[in-house]
Amino acid sequence: MPLARTRTHLHAYVLKLQQGATVCVQQEERRFCDRCMNRTAHEVIEEPDAIYTYKRRRLYRCRECGHRSFKRGLRPSAESVY
Repeated sequence: MPLARTRTHLHAYVLKLQQGATVCVQQEERRFCDRCMNRTAHEVIEEPDAIYTYKRRRLYRCRECGHRSFKRGLRPSAESVY
């Protein structure tokens, strides 16, 4: 599925996920949530047939409020060095 560039596309993608599309939840990352306005635990929701690089936008879901948003993946090197 192409990247969701508008709220309508994001809503359609979330509806596809709710209707039983094949997805897997990967690891948990601490990301900034736009709704909570804080760094919270996020889970990565992704399609198993997609090829991912760190620059590709992924669908993240906040564990605190449930807000879903597309964000770039973290850089593959150690983030604590920067």
